[in-house]
Amino acid sequence: MAKINKEDNQAVASKNKLLWLLFSFFLVAGIGLNYYFGSVSWAIRAAAGIVLALVLLVVAFATTQGKLALGFCQSARYELTRVHWPKREETIQIALRVIMMIAAATVLLWVLDNLFVWGMSWLSKQGGL
Repeated sequence: MAKINKEDNQAVASKNKLLWLLFSFFLVAGIGLNYYFGSVSWAIRAAAGIVLALVLLVVAFATTQGKLALGFCQSARYELTRVHWPKREETIQIALRVIMMIAAATVLLWVLDNLFVWGMSWLSKQGGL
């Protein structure tokens, strides 16, 4: 295992700070230029915004945090290929079971609510049997 010395850590930290400063500059400049050129066609401004977004992504993914985020996204995408996705029939059956359970719980809660209302009105002598 290679040792990372203090100078290497400082160099990486300095590079990250510079890249985030560059990212911030491009972001603020892009927003400012979008307002400044507000009278220009929206299609041209949208195209410039797309180019700016791509530049911002490149700069962000060049940082240590960006590389970690990119690695996480790649791992998550790989894990999605390993997931067992249910077939259409299985999905419909589970959805129908959930709907039936919701309907049964609704009816049960309605009956219990009416029983409690009847009981409270009977206890307070305002109605009931």
